[in-house]
Amino acid sequence: MNRAAWPLLLFGAACASHPGATDPETAVTPMTTGFVAIGGTTNIETTTSSIALSTTLPVAPDSAYTLLKAAYAKLDIPIAKLDASSRSVGNEVLKVRRRLAGVPMQNIVDCGAKLGIANAETWDIEMNLLSFVSPDAKGGSKVSTRIQALGHDPLVSGRDLSPCTTRGDLEAKIGNTVKLLFVRK
Repeated sequence: MNRAAWPLLLFGAACASHPGATDPETAVTPMTTGFVAIGGTTNIETTTSSIALSTTLPVAPDSAYTLLKAAYAKLDIPIAKLDASSRSVGNEVLKVRRRLAGVPMQNIVDCGAKLGIANAETWDIEMNLLSFVSPDAKGGSKVSTRIQALGHDPLVSGRDLSPCTTRGDLEAKIGNTVKLLFVRK
């Protein structure tokens, strides 16, 4: 890890919420990073958090799970993880550039900017994308999507990854697509 990148670890990645989403759930992942400095090794303990943005539907969880899988297919989001027992769909190592589900990357994640251009538009982005269905208190379902992302400038040598924060647009698009598929059903 280069010396310029390690201060980023001290601050972690703050996740943004989306105004159209409801009922966010937060998961905090602890992480320890070590780097070698003059005089020895130093460990920095940080946490990254991700917020799941949710959409509610007046259908049973199994029906909502079927709609969620159809939404991923409709949006052309590659599925690498499909677990019927936990009603989850996603991709733990999704590598994308420029667009996903028809949405420009700068609208999906914020990785900072350089010379007025959003880094998410020009960087390689690695995402952990997970959507899952759970029952809600009213007898329906809650469809939640959580994104964690890292970015890398392909023009810079090395593989230092910088944390990116979600803007909530992809989570909202997945939720809205599930709702649209429900209405058309």
